[in-house]
Amino acid sequence: MQNSKKTFYIVLVLLVSLVGIIFYQSLERKKNQPPEGEIPVVKNPSIVLESTKAGDLLDGKVVIKGTAKGGWFFEGSFPYFLKDNQGNIISMGPIQSKSDWMTADPVVFDQTVEFFTDKTEGVLVLQKDNPSDDRSLDEKIEIPVKFVPSEGMKLNVFFGNSIYNPNQIDCGKVYPVVRTVKKDPKTATMAIKELLKGTTNSELQEGYSTSLNSGIELNKISIANGEAKVDFNSVLGEGVAGSCRVGQIRAQIESTLKQFPTVTSVVISIDGVSEGILQP
Repeated sequence: MQNSKKTFYIVLVLLVSLVGIIFYQSLERKKNQPPEGEIPVVKNPSIVLESTKAGDLLDGKVVIKGTAKGGWFFEGSFPYFLKDNQGNIISMGPIQSKSDWMTADPVVFDQTVEFFTDKTEGVLVLQKDNPSDDRSLDEKIEIPVKFVPSEGMKLNVFFGNSIYNPNQIDCGKVYPVVRTVKKDPKTATMAIKELLKGTTNSELQEGYSTSLNSGIELNKISIANGEAKVDFNSVLGEGVAGSCRVGQIRAQIESTLKQFPTVTSVVISIDGVSEGILQP
C-alpha cells in the first residue's frame, strides 16, 4: 500500500513538473513572437542596417544605410523591396555599394529612397543578389516599419511599347503610363523623376520599355514662358547612338513634360550644355 502511494506521488510530481515545463516554454515562445498582425523581424549576420529600425515611422522616404559582406552584391548592388502589410510592392530597386564590393569584408551602402503609399504598415526587405540558380544561397533581412499615409496625385510618364509600335516603326512614338506619386507642387520634377525610374515589372509585361540609361539624375528643371529647361547628369548621353534611340529618348522626356499646360517646348541639356547633345 505504501509503495502504491509512493508511486502515485512520484507520478504526480513528474506530471506537475512536465506541465510546468510545457507552460514555461509556451510563455517563452509567446514572449519571443511579435503581437498578432505584426510582421516579424528577419535578421541576418551578413548584413547590418544602421539606419532604419523595426517599428520606425517613415514619412515618404527611407534611409537604407549600413554594411553587408561583399558576397551580398552582384555588379555592385543588391535589391531592396518596400512592401505594404498585404505584400504589395510600394518601391523597389538596387542598392549601390559605396566602396569596392569584390571582397569578403563588409561593404558600405547608403541610399535614400522616396516613396508614396496610403498604407500605414509594411516591411523593408533587403535581399542578397544571387545570380545563380542555387536558391540555398539566397539571403535576406526584413524590417517591419510603419508609414505616414500620403495624399497622392496622378501623372503620366511616357515609354515606348513593343505591342502598340512593333519593331519601332515610328521611333518618336511613346505612350503614357499613369503613376500615382506623393502630392507635390513641383509636378514636372515629380514626373521626370518617375520617368527616370524606368518601367515596373508589370509595365514590362505590357510591352512598355525605356530608352533612357539607368543611373540618370535630374540636375535642374525650370519652366518659364511655356519653355521647360531640363538638365541631367552625363549618364543621359553615355553610349547613346542611333537616330531611333535618340528620337525615343527625346520623345520620352518631351512628352512627359508637355502633358502640363504650362509647357509647350522643351530644351534638354547635360551638365548645363544643350548644344550637340543626343546626336545620332
